[in-house]
This record gives sequence, structure tokens and C-alpha cells, in this order.
Amino acid sequence: MRLAPASSLALALVLALASPALAADVYTVTTFEGVPADQFTLIDPSDPTAGGFLNDAGPSGAFQIDGNAFNNSYDPGFNYWQGWALSSQSRAIDVSPDAYFLNQYLAAPGGASGGDNYAVAFSSLSPGFESYATIDLAAGQKAHSIDLTNTWYAENLIRTGNSYGGQFGPGDYFELIINGYDSTGALTGDVRVVLADYRDGQSFILDTWQTISLLALGDATSLVFDFFTTDNSVDYGPNTPTYVAIDNLTTYAPQAAAVPEPASLALLGLGVVGALAARRRLA
Repeated sequence: MRLAPASSLALALVLALASPALAADVYTVTTFEGVPADQFTLIDPSDPTAGGFLNDAGPSGAFQIDGNAFNNSYDPGFNYWQGWALSSQSRAIDVSPDAYFLNQYLAAPGGASGGDNYAVAFSSLSPGFESYATIDLAAGQKAHSIDLTNTWYAENLIRTGNSYGGQFGPGDYFELIINGYDSTGALTGDVRVVLADYRDGQSFILDTWQTISLLALGDATSLVFDFFTTDNSVDYGPNTPTYVAIDNLTTYAPQAAAVPEPASLALLGLGVVGALAARRRLA
């Protein structure tokens, strides 16, 4: 429909004044730098510069950082953890294949995306013992983006294997799936990141930090980290270490639309009246 000039003016005034712009969203970047260095266990006591790890969140069962909850389960009897650990490890302490596991807290690039600290997720996918790394976002926050990469452990086992197996061959691939859930438990979306890909003649392993958008997760209040690998044991599940390192988790608080000022509403009325008068003159 084609509008007369005065009608177009009136519509423009209505759109400009009756539809206020949204205020700027407020962003929070979780860098893990607020964790004191003395809380980390040194990965190599003879060399403090190699960094350390924190794999026990205590009775709360979660690391609370910037209002986000990173779940953690720790068994002191076996020194076994699931969920999240925090890390400042910056180099490998033993590169012999059967000792790759000692570097489970090390990001493949050899340190954080920025600063000194980062986090490592471990989701146990052994049949009958599944347990996932999760992030419960701070109240009112939505997921925006995240920096992530392989752990040194997963990267090197995929690349060379060891006496227990784990080396990738043609057709193998390893994928991270971040599922988003809202406060009712409904799935809001997922984000998939290929961590290693040996399909179609490739030999790709993610060994640098990459920034990944999480906007596809929509109104998610909880993020669940799942993995898929083509290298599996019937009895024990994935042979690929189901770990990923993260940094710079960015969330945002959507801001409500601004309410038009009374003066703006008055201007809207005057504009419409003027537009109608102009239309009568043109008729």
C-alpha cells in the first residue's frame, strides 16, 4: 500500500516515538582470575611457574564465580573429580604417552586464553556412571559466548595414542555439545563444536583458543557439556578423554525497553495533528 506524504510522516513519527529503543545490554566476562594463586595445588612442586589446579570445590559442590555455578564432585579417597576444575597449568609435566593423564588440567595451547587462570570440564560418559559438567548461570543472565579449546591430554591421545589406545584414524571425530536448558528444564538449543576431525582425509585437532557464540542457547539458565566421539569401548564408553578447557565465559543481562518520556508523548501528538493538517491541505 502506498501512503500519501502526510500519512508517511505520521507513521514515521509513530514508529520513532512510540517504539523506544532498547537500553544497552550489560555484559559480564568470567575470566577465573579472581581465584587466589595459593588455592591451587602446584602441578610440579619443583617449578611453581608451571602453575597448578584446584579440583575440589568443597561442600557446596560448585565453584561460584561471578554468580555462575560450575558443578564439581570430588572423592578424596581416589583423588577423583568430575564436573569442573580450575587451572593455571602452563606447561606439560610429563610427555611420555602413558603419562598423558597427568596433564589433564592443561589447555592444549599451554595456558589461558587471557591472564593466568581458566577452567577444565570433565563429563564422565562411562555407561551407568554418566555425569556432566554444567554451568548454572547467574540470575538474570543469558549466555553470549565462550572461549574454548582441547586439553593437552585429549589432544595428544588423539594424535599419538598410548598403550591403552585412543589414537584417531580415518573417519574418527570428537565433538563437544553444549546443551541449554531453561528454568523449567526444557531444552532451549545446542551449540556443537568439532574438537577433532579425521573425516574426509582431515587430521584436524583444535589446539588454539576459539571464541564460540552461545546465542543459539536462547533463554537457557543452565549449560550442560556433553561429548561425542567415534572411539568408544563397549564396556567403558569413550576412549577419547571427554574434557574441554574454557575461558572468558561472557554472559549478558538484557535490559528492558525504556518508557517514553511525557514530552515525547506530547511531541507524538503534535506530530500526528500536524501530519493530518498537511494531508487536508494536499487534498
